[in-house]
Amino acid sequence: MANPTFDVTGTRQERTRQFSLPAWLVLICIITFTVLISAGAAIYKNAPPIPNAIVSSQQEIILTQENIQSGQETYLARGGQHIGSVWGHGSYLAPDWTADVLHRWGLATAGVLYNSDTNFSQANLEALPPVERATLQMKVQQEFKTNRYDSDTGTLTLTTAQTQGLQKVFDDYQILLSQGSRVHSIPSGWFTNQTQIRDVTAFFTWTAWAASANRPNSPFSYTANFPHDDLIGNQAPAQFVIWSIVSVVILIAAIALFLFVYLTQEDSEEVQTVNNRPAIRIATPSQKVTTLFFGVAMALFFVQILIEKPIQTTSIQ
Repeated sequence: MANPTFDVTGTRQERTRQFSLPAWLVLICIITFTVLISAGAAIYKNAPPIPNAIVSSQQEIILTQENIQSGQETYLARGGQHIGSVWGHGSYLAPDWTADVLHRWGLATAGVLYNSDTNFSQANLEALPPVERATLQMKVQQEFKTNRYDSDTGTLTLTTAQTQGLQKVFDDYQILLSQGSRVHSIPSGWFTNQTQIRDVTAFFTWTAWAASANRPNSPFSYTANFPHDDLIGNQAPAQFVIWSIVSVVILIAAIALFLFVYLTQEDSEEVQTVNNRPAIRIATPSQKVTTLFFGVAMALFFVQILIEKPIQTTSIQ
């Protein structure tokens, strides 16, 4: 006859051991979601402002908040995130619109500062003597890194060189967004309405400004100097590089700590030593069930590869 006392004790020990894992899981979820929500609130609070108006040094209105917001809505409605990206978010067929506009704008501004000509290319910049190139880059960085946004009036003022350089960007994007680009899989006639083209370019311009102008009382931009651009002076801040490395180390250490705590709570008789494990691993029933899943996933990937080429060709045309 079985000993009822032994059975009850074993059940209690098993329940106690099984309860420990969900408790740790709940604790980890509480900590991680607290950090996530706090970071989200901080990001929302410190988001780059959308100016009521972007004006020239002569106080002429270049763009308005309505242009920027309308451009964002039009860009998303036309599936822009499936073609290019903004601040690194989106697809990678076309360039990152923020990086592209920022560099075009920087080159055109450099041309204005150098010889009053917005038709200034990367090749022209690299052809300059080192000292002259470094001097010009410092002038461009001064133009872009200085934050001229007035929070009291909601007005962003551009310099004369920035204003002239921005006009070159608008001219380039009028062609790019209407005629497309076979190299970057941008379909011809993606945009046909001139107002929409201007508004979408205005949205890209705002993202470029936020990526270059320093935050108030900070040595880096609203996007922490992303994307990288040597001409503008966008280099990754040292503290962000360090904290990125530290965060990975902390993640690995936390996983190791969790596994250590979990394994120390296991009963020693339930853990098989390496020598006692079977030499040939036999798939468990749950592992066998996943065969269908992986088979279907591989078949879908194969179908995607087959149809990808015709879709891209049609998109370009």
